[in-house]
Amino acid sequence: MKIVKNILWFSSVILLYTLFGFVFRGNHQWLTLVVLISVFFLSLLFFKTRKEDFFQGFVFIVFPIVALMLIVSLDAGFVRTFLYLVFIPIAFLLAWILRSKSILIKSLLILSFSLFVTFLIFPNHRSYIANHNSKSDLIFPEISLVDRNLNSKQLPNDKIIVLDFWNTACGVCFKKFPEFEKLYLKYKDNPNIEFYSVNMPLKRDKFENVLNLVDKLNYKFPTLYCKSDSKVVEEKLKIDGYPTFLIIKNNRIRFDGFLNIDDNIFLYNTIDIIDQLLDEDDLSLK
Repeated sequence: MKIVKNILWFSSVILLYTLFGFVFRGNHQWLTLVVLISVFFLSLLFFKTRKEDFFQGFVFIVFPIVALMLIVSLDAGFVRTFLYLVFIPIAFLLAWILRSKSILIKSLLILSFSLFVTFLIFPNHRSYIANHNSKSDLIFPEISLVDRNLNSKQLPNDKIIVLDFWNTACGVCFKKFPEFEKLYLKYKDNPNIEFYSVNMPLKRDKFENVLNLVDKLNYKFPTLYCKSDSKVVEEKLKIDGYPTFLIIKNNRIRFDGFLNIDDNIFLYNTIDIIDQLLDEDDLSLK
């Protein structure tokens, strides 16, 4: 019976992680929140039933999930499992420190801690993963772009150009459009910067259908359409997925990464990056 209980303790966090992963469909922001809270309260329960044995608690509660994350890290990289590897042990330690406090104090502190990790640390960690290799100084290659009337569009070299590359099969692209719209509206009166979404055609796409889709979306930012061969453009720009977000200045790609404009993003916030590029030549936002 004791062996069975030990097995249950040893596998409890992994089982919960698997269950929550299914419930939240792999959304690690919410998964991080519920896992940290679960580790905390499971640790409290363990300390209560096992006479506050810190070492055994670490072995049965923390070690299994940390070991799993270390195995995942061999393929995904440590940066992707960083939050689990760091904050799961901290949640366990908090349970040990607060084990004699009232349930209200325990609940408030673990909730505050978990929300801090989930809604401040997590989005910045995700932004770092997406953008830590985003700085570039490559020459922007020549590609053929047209407007909705099939008139050729030449991007100016004397302005900052912000491009959001997308295709009709990219669900994330459509989810990011509202952010791109906010960014466009923020700078639309600045003569030193231009914004364009750039549709990359799929073989199945008909130009008229794409135009109708853009009209239906009804965003204010202008849209251009790539007429060059998509595979050639993807090779030139090293595009390996969509959306791809580029910021170009003096015909050089200065940023190649992921769009982030939330106020709680302080690592690779797109607004900060644009402002820095504008300030390089003492250009004014006013």
